[in-house]
Formats: sequence, C-alpha cells, structure tokens
Amino acid sequence: MFLAKIKRKFELGVIKSIDLDDMSLDFTLPDPWVSTLASDRMTGRLTAIPGFNWPIQQVKLKDNGVDIGHLDPPFAPASVRGGIITSSLSKCTMHIVPQSHAAFAHFVAALTTKAAHTFSIKGNADIIFNLGRLGIHTLHGIDFSSDLTLRGLANLPNITCKSAVIVQNTEERENPVSADTVAIQCQFDMQNPSQLSLILGDLILATSVEGNQHVGMTTLESFSLKVGMNSDMHGKIVLDTTIDAAKSLVKALEVQDQRVYLKGFRGTSKNEALSAGLVTLFTSVVLPRFVSAT
Repeated sequence: MFLAKIKRKFELGVIKSIDLDDMSLDFTLPDPWVSTLASDRMTGRLTAIPGFNWPIQQVKLKDNGVDIGHLDPPFAPASVRGGIITSSLSKCTMHIVPQSHAAFAHFVAALTTKAAHTFSIKGNADIIFNLGRLGIHTLHGIDFSSDLTLRGLANLPNITCKSAVIVQNTEERENPVSADTVAIQCQFDMQNPSQLSLILGDLILATSVEGNQHVGMTTLESFSLKVGMNSDMHGKIVLDTTIDAAKSLVKALEVQDQRVYLKGFRGTSKNEALSAGLVTLFTSVVLPRFVSAT
C-alpha cells in the first residue's frame, strides 16, 4: 500500500521539465523509416523526492500530440542530484511506424524551417530509492512526459559561397554533364543555428533565380551538419542552359555576384522519410562573380 501511494505520486508528475542540450540524427540507415538519435546531455527537473536513482527503460517522441517514433536502448544510467536528473541518449535506434510517417515528416519540416520547435518526450523508468530504515525499493514502469523546445535550422539563413568555379564538361568523367548544362563547383560556409547535428547523405535542391525562375539543380554529396559553423563544404550547381533564365544567370555572373534560391522537393533525398520533411526547405546564397570558361 505504501509503495503504491509513492508510485501514484511519481506518476502524477515527478518530472517538471526535460531539456536536451543537443540532438544528433542520422538519416543514412538502409531503412528510411529507421534512424539513429543521440543526445550528449538530457536533464530533467524533478519534484522534491530525495534519495532515488532513475534507470530509463523507454523513450518516445511526440509532435502535435502524435507519436512520431520510439527509441530503443541503450540509455545511459541517469544520475539524480539536487532535484536534477542527468542522462544521455547514446545512438538509440528510432523506429517510425507507418501510422506516424506523416507526423514524422512534419517534425522534420518544423525543425528545418523554424527557429525553434516544441515537441514532447515521454517514456518510462524504474525508480530505485532509499527509504532509510525501510530499505531500498524499486518502482517499475514509472511514466514520465514533458514538452521540450529545440532550436531549429530556420532554413539555414547564413550560407556563404566562398568560391564558384565552372567545371569543364570534358573533365566530368564519372558524372558527365551534357552540352546543354553548365556545372559550377562551389565551396560554402554554413552557419547552423540549431541544436541539431545531422547526417543527411546526398541531397539535391531545386535551384532558381528571382521571380521563381527555375535554372537547374544543386547537389550536396554526403551532406552533414554540425552545430555552429560548418566550413569548406562542397556542392555543385548544374544549370540547364536550355532555359533562358539559366543562360542569363551565367552571363550575369561574369559581371557581378548573383543570388540563387535553393528549395527542397520530393526528390531531394533518396531517403523518403527525409525527403518528405525537406520539401519545405527554402534558402538562398549569393554566388560570387566569376569569369566564364571559354
């Protein structure tokens, strides 16, 4: 009876709030609806119930009230001190079940386009606590749930193109470029304002100029982002010179810098889960003036 009362007290809200210092996601696993998620530090603020440990058994994520995936162990053993629980998530495998596919795509889109996004983390844990003369006791399967907010990519607003060089078509042996295209090899610096570290694999972004005039595609191979500044990243813009706007862009770049716009679409990634979330990505970059090859 005594332990049952304690368990009810825990289930009524032992955790006041949960925060993640960071979140790492890897979308390059063979199954597009399975990814890995990690966080170096997860902290929770607890109600004032002293003298217990907190082995986490299960963690799930929810967005807009819908389950988007569950995480498989291992979870690092949690420590409790001064009303703060500290743990980490060490490359947990996250499974997105079929009924959650749309919700997961929305989750990825929100983290991609918003400056911050709030979602829920829930799970259960065994609680081991010391009752002094009554001994050490364990309560199994105590549920916990909390909203948490992470900074998002905000459409990557700070991308700098350090160099843009036309690639000679005859040198493109592995990935030939047709006579109706111009390939521009670019070197970028990208500021990632989020708390997210991402491994995304190969990406293709639709490329346009002012007035939403399509000019070609931008390819980012083996693309990944760490938190903060990402320097010397490589990409290739292939312009379709059968399009008047693309030909005009090449000529304009011989004179002065030009802004191009990069947008996600359904074919942005071969990973259908990631591609579904990146359709909302929309950013831009200024290409520096170059001298066209003759």
